[in-house]
Amino acid sequence: MRLGAGLMVAACCAMAQHATMPDKKLTPGATDPAVTQATVKTTICVAGYTGTVRSVGEAEKKQVMERYGLPAADLAKVEIDHFISLEIGGSNDITNLWPQYYKAARGQKGYLGARQKDVVETALHRAVCSGKMTLAEAQEEIRIWPEVYRKLKGAR
Repeated sequence: MRLGAGLMVAACCAMAQHATMPDKKLTPGATDPAVTQATVKTTICVAGYTGTVRSVGEAEKKQVMERYGLPAADLAKVEIDHFISLEIGGSNDITNLWPQYYKAARGQKGYLGARQKDVVETALHRAVCSGKMTLAEAQEEIRIWPEVYRKLKGAR
């Protein structure tokens, strides 16, 4: 089952624009080798699982902001997000972390931020745990999450 397909949505590049997608060089995404299709029922599909593996400290959050050239003062405006979310087997590795703003920059139209990505993460997690989608499919779908979000919103 695929929730979205097609072209990768490009990140915004203009000044005063928040990127919808992470920089591919800084945040290509990384998965936890302990989470496989064979282990989903004993890992990600167990209630409270992400709380047992989430481990991103303040120093690491500041390092992510620095890597992206953003001021540490903006930490309150962003979620240091897992590109491949923990709910679908992502890891805490720095190559899977990026600063995702909650809200659009002033004047920015059509921005999809951290809260909208959360909707996609939940949908993909449910699809994997219900057997409607494989773990590998979910991990590919998160790479085009804005498209998946738009499809989910259209399906309501």
